[in-house]
Amino acid sequence: MKKKVALILVIFLSIGQLSVLISMIANAKKVVKEAEAENRIVYLECRPYDPYDPFKGRYIRLSFAIESVKISDMETLKEVSSDIIKKHIFKEAYCLLEKKEKFHVIKDVLLSKPEEEVLFIKARINSFYSRDEDLGLSFSSNQYYLQEELALEADKMSNIEFQDLTPYVVIALDKNGNSVIKSMKVKDDVDIEDYLIEIINSKKQ
Repeated sequence: MKKKVALILVIFLSIGQLSVLISMIANAKKVVKEAEAENRIVYLECRPYDPYDPFKGRYIRLSFAIESVKISDMETLKEVSSDIIKKHIFKEAYCLLEKKEKFHVIKDVLLSKPEEEVLFIKARINSFYSRDEDLGLSFSSNQYYLQEELALEADKMSNIEFQDLTPYVVIALDKNGNSVIKSMKVKDDVDIEDYLIEIINSKKQ
């Protein structure tokens, strides 16, 4: 009897996890579709690291060039006292974006959600150093999935080799600043998947 109950629980848990996954995929597709229609696609320079982890799955973990900003360069934030900023550590912030040449950068950081129709991405304040006026940020879209064969090939590359490819991600934003990674590009705007497949095929010749 206990085995049957345990089996039923496992089945229900599996169904629940599958439902959550399907819902996440559907929501991501919706965000991308709306972002493309409303011009909320941004390009962020990134630094991949730990490309493959057998315990965590086939993901490239990412850090971004915009994860650290100078408060003195932020039009609104530079008027906010250090005490207030310190109280917002580990809380949400809203980063206003603008495109400079190829990539988007942060032009301002707000501690409350923008009321106007502006391009922004939601972040979390991780650190604040008042002496250097540095603000450390993190973003929810910090992993990129790769098929196992491609992830293993990426793992053979050193961080320096990866960085020499000038990697960046194409991100879709919804109206609330939530982000979904649409694709990852390297070199001359080539999809990371196509680049790795080309390497794998060249080794087979």
